[in-house]
Amino acid sequence: MDKDKQIKKISKFPLEKLSQDSNLLKRGLRDLSILPRIEELFKKLEEKYETDEIDECIKLCLKILEISPNHFIILLYYGCCLKRKGEYDKAISVFNRALEINPNYYVYYNRGTVYYYLKQYDKAISDYTKAIELDPNDAAAYNNRGFVYYYLKQYDKAISDYNKAIELNPILAESYFARGLEYYNLKKYDKAINDYDKAIELDPTGDCGTGEKGAAYYSRGNAYYYLKEYDKAISDYNKAIELNPDYAYAYLTRGLVYKGLGLEDKAQKDFEMYKKLTGE
Repeated sequence: MDKDKQIKKISKFPLEKLSQDSNLLKRGLRDLSILPRIEELFKKLEEKYETDEIDECIKLCLKILEISPNHFIILLYYGCCLKRKGEYDKAISVFNRALEINPNYYVYYNRGTVYYYLKQYDKAISDYTKAIELDPNDAAAYNNRGFVYYYLKQYDKAISDYNKAIELNPILAESYFARGLEYYNLKKYDKAINDYDKAIELDPTGDCGTGEKGAAYYSRGNAYYYLKEYDKAISDYNKAIELNPDYAYAYLTRGLVYKGLGLEDKAQKDFEMYKKLTGE
């Protein structure tokens, strides 16, 4: 499971929600009404951000900030674009500027994500916690703080955060999947399978926020493997490969199951496919 991909996907949510926040939107429109040119650039920025044209977004942000250096919403867009380009130090600097203007949930949330990428986990937890204090009813910050606790191997805290995220947003497949991974790490395989089942129900592609189709099936297959339910494990690995033919680890683990069952020919084919995909 690539938690980095997962958190990248979820990190877009608060910025999308930003456009629906009446107070911030009014604040932005007041700024935009100063000059029609800024409004025109802002509309282009929204369009380019929606289509992931990040380089163009950065250019538009810089043009607007030349005219209005302390435009809060534009600073948020600029910081998030830098974050998505991997320019983390610059992103933190921009988010710091935004915090001076408005110590807002969205800024703490996104700066926390940058600290996560930089593996500055204590700072990430601090920012996510501050975001939760400012908006205790938003599932995303709980979800992402859970990821950080995962990396710190504080699995009970991670599960607690996923529980809260699910309470706030019962259809968030990412949280069920992530909580399933925590149960798996704690060797609570039945609970892990229950969460994988729910994640797959909500997202039949098995992506569940990872950016990789079939991930939930692969993980459920691993849980079945440790419960020695090998037929179910193979079925899940098959599904993961069906959804994602380049899923190298699904071939590897299915090959291990085949080998354990004495199916040497099938195992060898899977091992060869794994080597082909990974170059190992």
